[in-house]
Amino acid sequence: MKITIPNGVTEISVFLDDIRKEPQGFIRTCTVNETIELIQYCQTHHIQINTLSLDNDLGEFERDGYKVMDWIDEECILNKDFVLPKKILVHSSNPTAKRRMEQVISRLYLK
Repeated sequence: MKITIPNGVTEISVFLDDIRKEPQGFIRTCTVNETIELIQYCQTHHIQINTLSLDNDLGEFERDGYKVMDWIDEECILNKDFVLPKKILVHSSNPTAKRRMEQVISRLYLK
């Protein structure tokens, strides 16, 4: 994993976007794989993700940010110890992808 989290940190916020700069207090990831690796690291090291903010369209040769939602959805089913971020937001400009992602988010938090 390219991103390092200092020792003693117990909470982070993550911003997936290949173009936009992350808001203050967020760690930026640029790819689906990087985001999933960071979430896995947080799960393993008991670091709570406060906010996970996702873009969908990540460049011509990258997987869509929606794949992070697919992965989280699957983890919730397969891993009883998986801890959801406190909040998941979608900041994508793609209205169709945003709607799909928000539908998964709604379902996850109703469980």
